[in-house]
Amino acid sequence: MTHSGIIYADILGMFSESEISISLVSPEEDNYLLGNETKLATGNVDLAILPIESVIDWNDNKRDKLIPIATLMQANNAAIFTLKSNRIKSPADLAGMRYGSLDLPYEVNMLRSMMAADGCESPPFVCCPERLSLWDQFLEGKLDAIWAFSAIEGIEAQLKGIEIQTFWFEDYGIPYPGTSFLVATKSWLLNNQNVADSFLEVLSKAYKLCVAEPEKVAKTIVESNKHSYTNNYEFNLNCLKALIPYFLNQEGEWGKICEARFNAYLKWLNKQGLINNPIEAEQIISLCV
Repeated sequence: MTHSGIIYADILGMFSESEISISLVSPEEDNYLLGNETKLATGNVDLAILPIESVIDWNDNKRDKLIPIATLMQANNAAIFTLKSNRIKSPADLAGMRYGSLDLPYEVNMLRSMMAADGCESPPFVCCPERLSLWDQFLEGKLDAIWAFSAIEGIEAQLKGIEIQTFWFEDYGIPYPGTSFLVATKSWLLNNQNVADSFLEVLSKAYKLCVAEPEKVAKTIVESNKHSYTNNYEFNLNCLKALIPYFLNQEGEWGKICEARFNAYLKWLNKQGLINNPIEAEQIISLCV
């Protein structure tokens, strides 16, 4: 439901009103075969949603840089989930357990750092099943822990009466900003800045509507039948209400990127020896501010 503003704007025709032609492409269409960063670089899409770590990793290793132009949320909503029924009390208890990886850059490094901060140097057993099946396998008890979002998967678990234990990265010394970016390639942005600006203006209005009238937004999205994951009104509404504190900053603005938060994460990655070109990576993040 972090995408609600985009979907809602599309349903209402807000892009068309701003003379923007848009086609929404789900990564599920190819079962995540090509990452969004690759689709951007190859010109298959003009804009994409990516987690911060994918942007940093790409810019650290590739020539055509990715430029974040907006953030979907203002704070971290991601954490490591375990089932309370597993009686895992802290990250240290994950030693030897089955962790379902999303195969994100730095993901396992962050998990192991959490465990080390909790006094455990033994790694978990990392599993990489199909990305779309991770959540179901976790709920079925086939995985002991996964990376998930409290305002999305956490809401689904709550509605199903499943108790979740949540371990937050920040509590174990990792300054994870934890939000997805709306991203373009540097080359595309140089030639399409006006389009990008208009697109962000539409999204700002749409996400502010998500905050102001979540009931109406949830109902509209359900009735549109855009995606099987968004056809449950109760789930949509509860997710939107949980996300309201994350969508806008303290000044009531959507999409504004806080440079300090992302630089703190870059410095942490650099300290862990995970970035090859830290100065260049930091400059790319600064370009979006």
